[in-house]
Amino acid sequence: MTRRSRVPIVVSALALALVPLAGGTPTASAERGTVTMSGTAYEFDHVETVLPGATIHVLEDPDLTTTVADDGTYSLEVPDGTKVTPYITADGHGTIYLQTFTTDGEDLLHVNFQTPTTGTMGLLALVLGVETDDAGYPKQCVVVTTVSTKHVRGVSYEQFIAWGAHGVAGVTASISPKAGTRTYFNSSVIPDKSVTETSADGGVVWDHLPAGTYTLSAKGAGSDWPKVHVTCADGRIVNASPPWGLNQKATTVPTKVKATWKGKQGHPAKLTGLTLGKVPTQQLPDFAIEHEPGIEQRYLGTVTVACSGGCFEPTSTAGSLTRPVDLMKLLGRSATKLTPGHTLRVTVAVPGFNTRTDAWRIRAHGVPVRTTQCVPLGGTRSQKTC
Repeated sequence: MTRRSRVPIVVSALALALVPLAGGTPTASAERGTVTMSGTAYEFDHVETVLPGATIHVLEDPDLTTTVADDGTYSLEVPDGTKVTPYITADGHGTIYLQTFTTDGEDLLHVNFQTPTTGTMGLLALVLGVETDDAGYPKQCVVVTTVSTKHVRGVSYEQFIAWGAHGVAGVTASISPKAGTRTYFNSSVIPDKSVTETSADGGVVWDHLPAGTYTLSAKGAGSDWPKVHVTCADGRIVNASPPWGLNQKATTVPTKVKATWKGKQGHPAKLTGLTLGKVPTQQLPDFAIEHEPGIEQRYLGTVTVACSGGCFEPTSTAGSLTRPVDLMKLLGRSATKLTPGHTLRVTVAVPGFNTRTDAWRIRAHGVPVRTTQCVPLGGTRSQKTC
């Protein structure tokens, strides 16, 4: 988290790992049987402290490793169509595992590691009442996750940090098969066994878990929550951290685009009007506004107008929270270059929502027919429904 108070951060850090941006995009590497996993490695209570020289591993294949660069980032090609459990080793820091991913032709973007020092790892164990071995690791598995808001998916790392607390209150988290002891973090960022659902902190931890595979799930806050898979072993710490982990499923941008076409019968229609409605209003937390001046502008969203077939280069502008946007002004004379065989696309991307794309294929005669697709928040693969 970006909280500055040391002890509360220590208590909840693994539950509130600052992992920005997740999603996927098909790549050439996927065609060769691999996808690319990438992200940033940093110290869990110091988001500015990255871990150059740390090693990223894959549990299922000991030969798959890469070294974290000077800026804290890493990239590693991993097998497609299989299970992948990343983990990190770093001098002076604990070994932390992430959730188990199943690759499916999309790159795994911003798969980040928030890694405690060995000293802090001991303090975490003390606060949680977890018995440790001689190396300071729990004798049985510990699994941590954050039930996190959709607003921290699909944004930059800087926006993610600036957001502040990432949790969603009023959610019940479960593990299957049922095992271990579940503890939520209260609003003061302290493990509290009297709490029965998430606070705004969003943190939840299960300790004393026997070795095996588990599924995490969540209910509440009027949202859907994708299930998360983790792989446990004695002595292991698993941090299914945001924006992966138990993340709030987004809805698709509701903003509509109105296109006006005119033309004579038997001739291709001409675009005479293109207007984007008001984009959704973002409810930014006070922390974000206080510590990141101008962050509201970065959460307005972006509309991009493009044309397949090479009629004009894509052009973008910010959406508006208060009024429609005249996209004909954005296009200018490019609107006249739309001819039969071209497809006009208007894409609206707003933080906290699945991206929406409206497309019109220009026909030899008659008004183009609109089709609508979406891209799940944090990804880039278009599909009919999200």
